[in-house]
Amino acid sequence: MHESEIKIYQSVWKHMLVAIACLGCAIGAWLMVTSTGSSGPAKVAGCVGGIFFGGGGLLYAITTLYNWMRHIPFFIIYENRVEIYQPFKLTYHTIPLADVKRFRLITINSVKFIAVDYTTASLTHKLAKTSGLKQRMMAFNVEASGAVESFLADGLAMKGQELCNLLNSRLKDNNRITTK
Repeated sequence: MHESEIKIYQSVWKHMLVAIACLGCAIGAWLMVTSTGSSGPAKVAGCVGGIFFGGGGLLYAITTLYNWMRHIPFFIIYENRVEIYQPFKLTYHTIPLADVKRFRLITINSVKFIAVDYTTASLTHKLAKTSGLKQRMMAFNVEASGAVESFLADGLAMKGQELCNLLNSRLKDNNRITTK
């Protein structure tokens, strides 16, 4: 059977605007360092800001352009699973739809995320095979979002609510197929 897949890409323009803003802050930090009236602490703050914003903005721009040129989708939604791209690992994190109860759109400090609510059995299995540090991180995520796992829904070519509806639609179709 041929699997239909839906690929969702990052919005290059949204990401490049963030990278430009970071580089603008780096220029401001450089001006702090080179200004003759700056004190020692201001120069140190300028150096730290230049490294942080300049390096971060440059890395952000390079990874965005790399993903765009290589046509790497951020999400791939299949009939029975969802794959989410992990840029620093250059791999995909797979979430089987059989393990998911529902997807929901949440907002934390005006940033949209899609929370993954796992079934009880899969959540128990997931917690049993993780380290203590990862379990504490999951507990923090539950406190912040109400779910063990969530992923960013901003900065994509598709709006967060549309993506959440699409994921829940695929989940409903998958549940209907597996219960037959």
